[in-house]
Amino acid sequence: MSKNDVYTIYKDNSGNLWVSTLGDGIYKYENKEFKNYPLSKPTMNMLEDKDGRLWFGCSGGLYRLDSRDIINVTTTGPWN
Repeated sequence: MSKNDVYTIYKDNSGNLWVSTLGDGIYKYENKEFKNYPLSKPTMNMLEDKDGRLWFGCSGGLYRLDSRDIINVTTTGPWN
């Protein structure tokens, strides 16, 4: 894991731990290892919807884990 500050820790419905940092993306703890999902925005909140999709509230918008990548799903707002 990076040396960036941890902002949020979240446990999803499958028991996986997710850790957000202030500048090095989001990490998933799995099989005794941390896997990084790059995201340059600090992530302030995480949640899982009823369909098992992970959503991330970040400075600058709303993001979602889409298979292996984190995508910005925000279409309008003052951050564009």
